[in-house]
Amino acid sequence: MGFTDLATSGRGPWIFGVSIAVFIVAAFGTLYTLVFDPNNMENHKKIEAVVRDLELELDGKKTQLESYKKEVKLVAQRKDEERQLSDLKIKVEAAAKRIEEATAEQSAAQAAVENAGKEWEDYKAEYRASTWAKAKGRELGTLKLADGTTFEAAVIRKIDHAGMDILCSSGPKNIKFENLPAELQDEFQFDLVKRDEFEDERHKAENMHIESVEYAQTAERCDAKIASLKEWKGKKVASEQAWKQAKDNVERYKVAIARKKADISAEKRKNLSKAPQMEIELRQMQAKAEQNSRSISDLDQARREADTTIRTLQREIDTLRDDLTRMQKEHAEKKAAEAAAAAGGTAPAAQ
Repeated sequence: MGFTDLATSGRGPWIFGVSIAVFIVAAFGTLYTLVFDPNNMENHKKIEAVVRDLELELDGKKTQLESYKKEVKLVAQRKDEERQLSDLKIKVEAAAKRIEEATAEQSAAQAAVENAGKEWEDYKAEYRASTWAKAKGRELGTLKLADGTTFEAAVIRKIDHAGMDILCSSGPKNIKFENLPAELQDEFQFDLVKRDEFEDERHKAENMHIESVEYAQTAERCDAKIASLKEWKGKKVASEQAWKQAKDNVERYKVAIARKKADISAEKRKNLSKAPQMEIELRQMQAKAEQNSRSISDLDQARREADTTIRTLQREIDTLRDDLTRMQKEHAEKKAAEAAAAAGGTAPAAQ
């Protein structure tokens, strides 16, 4: 049994105490012999020297006993620290495993949500196509719009993403879906995004029939704004994903740093230790964690900036679309006037 095992065992303090007691008894026995031995009575100085030597040796043994007691205490503390370190490593590994499991669960849930969203969009597209086709020729009677306008004897001619074409007592009319009554909007399930895409395609098709420099320039600006809008929407999605990822990484870095510190502490107890290299890796990991934390505010600002830019671009696009619609209307009126003048044999009025 080594000294460390003896010191930490339950018999350690008892053995040390008995050893000191035996030494004291032996010392005083020697002293008694020297004092009462007739041969030594004549040499009183020698006896005093022996007494001093015994006292010094006794003090040394007492000091040694205290040293042993302290070492026993240190050994016990060291074993307690090792137990705590082992418990901490188990907790760190359990936390890391749970984070990995949670990440996998999150990815699976996200995939399920995306798949469900696609299935829902496909269902809505099928529903619209079927419901819009069946609605053709349906008599609505008196149709009152959201802005208060009323059409009598209204009959549905066509429904598309832009709205509804009807034939009523005052002739054919085109109604934007946002101006339809709420019950018809709900029944036909119009979609704002689909409306914008539909109108973009329609404007592009109409551009082929309108020879106007102003129109072409306006359409070009509108297309540029639409392209910029799509780009900024992509930036917003990317910045939001990066922002969420950076926030999730904060906890991951905490766990990884705690694990690295625990590994370094265990490594330092080895004779051939890699602790210096591991400490360099720890500092690199801490630097990355700090950089990740700083990036959160920058990414949050980026996504807010993208959101503001998207709203501004959307307003500009709506204005340009209104301008395009106005020019289309003016062009159609001009063509109608020219056709009417040609049919009547008179020249069209000067514009």
